[in-house]
Amino acid sequence: MPLLLKIGKKKNVIASTSTSKENDNSKVSVSNSVTVILDQKHQSKLEETINKHRKWTSSEQRAQKITMLIGEMICVDIQPYSLVTDQGFKKLIMHLEPRYTMPFRKHMTETVVPLIYEKMKIQIMNDVAKADFLSFTTDGWTTHHNDLSFYSLTAHWINSEFNSMTATLNEWKIPTNKVYFVLSDNAAFMKLAIKEAGLEKNSLSCVIHTLQLCITDKLFKQQTIVNDLIAKSRKIVTHFHHSSSSMDMLHEIQQQLKLPQRSLIQDIVTR
Repeated sequence: MPLLLKIGKKKNVIASTSTSKENDNSKVSVSNSVTVILDQKHQSKLEETINKHRKWTSSEQRAQKITMLIGEMICVDIQPYSLVTDQGFKKLIMHLEPRYTMPFRKHMTETVVPLIYEKMKIQIMNDVAKADFLSFTTDGWTTHHNDLSFYSLTAHWINSEFNSMTATLNEWKIPTNKVYFVLSDNAAFMKLAIKEAGLEKNSLSCVIHTLQLCITDKLFKQQTIVNDLIAKSRKIVTHFHHSSSSMDMLHEIQQQLKLPQRSLIQDIVTR
């Protein structure tokens, strides 16, 4: 009688059987297709094993996806480019995906991150172009290690889904008729820039900064006692910021008096 043999999940092969009355043993004659199917199955497993241990090339889609995710992590978390050379990070990636090869730092700085920047820039520019009106805030600061000055211009708007959106770019290309409001400090060059852009009627100075200027002018500069007291306080704070032993002693005293453990804060003239 015919016998249906099932090979794998989807392969069925028909074979014939005959029974011997002498030893009651069943003899099965299976067609050559069974051997072919088994060979294909073994070959498939062999290919899978090889692929599991084969290193991906940088052009493969899965490798490119991981590389882009690492680049996004560097941008979003403000991580240094040296992250891709850190032994701990490389060990983690090797454990998660042994087939992936970590790219060089130069590849991240010259290819991956610039590509992410350009994609994000296009997306933000498209979102800004869809906004009916935009408001802007500005701020400036100076780095401590090389005394470079920076000034930022941040756009704020409401999108079509009524979500608050913000973005900061080096270039905007926004027509002035879309600018609803500009908020800045009282710096003379910022006031001049707003005036030259034709946005003087749509601008306002920061209330906190203006209040700080009034306090500085009327209280600190005209009151010698207050000015001297602030100068001495700054020296005390500076001492604690430059002496770890003094800071440890301060925290120990706070602990003995059961006070909250806090550090001294240096005042900022413009705030």
